[in-house]
Amino acid sequence: MVTLDIESRALCLRAKELLSHHLFDGAIPILKQIVDTAASPLTMSWLIAALIAAGRTDEALKCATDSSESYPNAWEAQAAMGRALAALRDYKSAVQAFQASAVLRRGLVRGPVPSCLGLHSLEQLDYLGRNVGIYPEFYYFRSQTPRDEIETLPPDANAGTYASATSQCEAEASRALSLPLFIPTQIGIEKPLNEAVDFGRISAEFMQDDSSFVIIDDFLSLEALESLRHFCLGATVWRRSYERGYVGAFPEDGFASVLLFEIADALRHAMPGPLGGHRLAQWWALAYDQRLSGTDVHADDSEISVNFWITRTEANLQRGRGGLVMWDRTVPDDWKFEDYNGNNEKVRLWLAEMGATETVIPHRANRAVMFRGHFFHRSDGTNFAPGYENRRRNITFLFHRQC
Repeated sequence: MVTLDIESRALCLRAKELLSHHLFDGAIPILKQIVDTAASPLTMSWLIAALIAAGRTDEALKCATDSSESYPNAWEAQAAMGRALAALRDYKSAVQAFQASAVLRRGLVRGPVPSCLGLHSLEQLDYLGRNVGIYPEFYYFRSQTPRDEIETLPPDANAGTYASATSQCEAEASRALSLPLFIPTQIGIEKPLNEAVDFGRISAEFMQDDSSFVIIDDFLSLEALESLRHFCLGATVWRRSYERGYVGAFPEDGFASVLLFEIADALRHAMPGPLGGHRLAQWWALAYDQRLSGTDVHADDSEISVNFWITRTEANLQRGRGGLVMWDRTVPDDWKFEDYNGNNEKVRLWLAEMGATETVIPHRANRAVMFRGHFFHRSDGTNFAPGYENRRRNITFLFHRQC
């Protein structure tokens, strides 16, 4: 990677400040100057992202093509290509680019495997091994150790327990994470949303009095829901670990499919009031340990966020909980991203000072929560039944206003 000189670092800080205020037209010339003097897959990806945000998608694709040709072995270049193609709605090609990024990133695995990520990977391999009829295209190694270790975890296991429970099979966890990328076969679905849902009424409710959130039950068609479960349970795209014991899947790690893009497009079409003029800027999935609390209080970098759950309702052992907690306060104007999406203690103290009230939205399979991303929220715990299939899994879309 190119090391930035003092002048380039100063320009980066200026561009970052402009981007944080969505002043893309002001940031783009600065980013072009950085690329001219210190070109790298990373600096070019910054420029491509800004061009996409500014609606200059053809220019973004040209830049992404130049980057991928100049740096064919850089995952950042392939991921940027995926985003440019997705912005142009060439979804099949975008998925291929994200998968190319994922293959390159897999070669970067170094050091010890975080315990929560290793445990999830071992559970996934065991699941795939028990469901070869569902995933006939998957070829994998098998060891008896992972399943034995998983089954002996005590019901009150915590993050400290994971370290000892997985230490004996650390080598197996490392092998699991270094396996070739596996993506289950998945086809697009013409109508992925549930046609019985009155999206017009829900849109009006959301727009009325600047409502902070709305709940959309039975969000997806059953075909789309089952296809997403199949994809999320089988795809070996879970590569991120978090201190609170959950794991994540992101586009650059292969979490991309035509169906995901079709759902976002269908939602924009079904709810033009709140989502008209918006683009899908980011998406991911999270899988939680059944006994830990999940994501802490934060706000999103988005105008509109959509969070939906795909784990079956019966897996939740604490009915009326296990979903999302929303507060009635938004991010203060003078806070930076690292304040509202990383400094949890600062957020909690501020919410207490403001006398903020919270609303608990219970978990339910195929339930979506659409909310204005600058409202504070967190996961509502994860007391779910044991077993890989019962992990609480949610998918998040972040929508930004298209310039």
